[in-house]
Amino acid sequence: MMIPKRILICPQEFKGSLTARDVSHAIVEGLNPVLPTAHSIIQPLADGGPGTVDIVGKSAAGRFITRTVMGPFGESVEARYAIIKNDTGSSAVIEQASVTALAGIPFEELNPTKATSYGVGQIILDAVEQGVNEIILGVGGTCTNDGGAGAAQALGLGLLDPAGVELPNHPLHLVRLEKIIPSSNEKLNQIQLRIAVDVLNLLLGPTGAT
Repeated sequence: MMIPKRILICPQEFKGSLTARDVSHAIVEGLNPVLPTAHSIIQPLADGGPGTVDIVGKSAAGRFITRTVMGPFGESVEARYAIIKNDTGSSAVIEQASVTALAGIPFEELNPTKATSYGVGQIILDAVEQGVNEIILGVGGTCTNDGGAGAAQALGLGLLDPAGVELPNHPLHLVRLEKIIPSSNEKLNQIQLRIAVDVLNLLLGPTGAT
């Protein structure tokens, strides 16, 4: 049997239990006694869900920023994002899961009819104030299903009902949505937004997420 000289270890996170880096180191610990002469190369992966900021930020020698924002059910949470250099300025790498992590909510408390993405918009606003010209937003592994409505309201967009009244920050009220008023924040118009996601689930319909 040929013994490998190098072993590439690149797992994703084990949702709700271990980060991708924790998994990588656990694999190395298991390999070392069996293949002591092999060189293990650790390169954890992420697909827009939990771990994206950590992995991309460290790989690109980014600067990490932590902010306290609104969690999915109105509580305060600490969320971290990274700023990395790009060809024309800097990009903010944000993962929605840092604000609304699916794994961070006890099963019996999960409720997509109440969970809001408002805090994600707060993080985006903070990144915009840092002077970035691009937002890379990972949207995997979250407990929200509001179509980004909460984030939109945090960014200053108006979501109005038929009477012209702003909708409450609550997904169920979206059935009354009549009109969307653009944000007056001119800085938002200068930002390029990229969504990091590995699936294309529809929001609505018989096979939709909702």
